[in-house]
Amino acid sequence: HKAGEVVVVLVAACADLLLGLVLDNLPVVQLPVSFRGIVCPLVLVWYCITELGSIVENAVRMGAPVPAWLTKLLKIGLDAVDGAGEQAGAGTEDRKEE
Repeated sequence: HKAGEVVVVLVAACADLLLGLVLDNLPVVQLPVSFRGIVCPLVLVWYCITELGSIVENAVRMGAPVPAWLTKLLKIGLDAVDGAGEQAGAGTEDRKEE
């Protein structure tokens, strides 16, 4: 399971590298900012928040006093990262259907 997560992070890093190279070398596409990557940071933040959520969940199961605001904060963070990922991938379903 953990080895699979490492592979996913490496694939995300390679995707960022490839996207950066493509955007830097396409004469048709000129971005006002330089592309430094979005896929790998999103994957890393998602994994971190997910693991923190698991730790809090396990602490609650073991009877540790966990503040409600902490579980809410982790849920909000995970939802924000999920939303950013969905927004970054928006429109890919339309391209697949065409």
